[in-house]
Amino acid sequence: MPRLFHNYPAAGIFLAAAVLLFASATLQADVNKVESLRGYFTPSPDRITLLWTNPSFSGTAAKLSIYRKELYSDFILLTNLPTTASTFVDTSVSNFKFYTYKIATITAAGTTLAESETAEVSGARSGKYDLIRFIDNTASLSTGGLISFYYSVTSPGETVISVLTPDLATVRVLEKADLENGTYKIDWDCRNGNLDPVIPGLYIIAVGTVSKKYSARVMVLP
Repeated sequence: MPRLFHNYPAAGIFLAAAVLLFASATLQADVNKVESLRGYFTPSPDRITLLWTNPSFSGTAAKLSIYRKELYSDFILLTNLPTTASTFVDTSVSNFKFYTYKIATITAAGTTLAESETAEVSGARSGKYDLIRFIDNTASLSTGGLISFYYSVTSPGETVISVLTPDLATVRVLEKADLENGTYKIDWDCRNGNLDPVIPGLYIIAVGTVSKKYSARVMVLP
């Protein structure tokens, strides 16, 4: 069988050049790609702080462009930062919303050299939220994630833990029991009262005790 490069040396040279060009472009993207992008929400005032790790930028990298999108919308440019930046505070956010961020490395001429992996941040308050303390306040149906949290009972008696829609329709009652004072942990598997997966979106975790009612919002992703 005739060999391709023996009979068609020009084609072999072209193919080798294409491989080298692809490898060079891939290396360039890896060099300029922002890594470990993550963020967290802080209330009062509402803000999301982004953190990331900078790579070794090439000489053509001039700025970092911060992009954000809300659920079911397109990315919008928030701001441009120097390549020395490694944090950004987004103050144009609202509590109970869900945001996705990415960072593009851009040349002075406006060419995109690389884009980071996206970072998803829930505007639902995390950490201590009244008497609810979340372990995870965001879950994905595709990965079988759980909404997990601790809640506190300060008056012994009947305690009801419910999942509600934003218009306060009951999705599922997670717990209904007489409880003593203390802190309890509970998980929600993102299923309704019929044990079917819920529709992705915002939900309310409501805790009702003898002396107090309180709630926090969570996000279920596709």
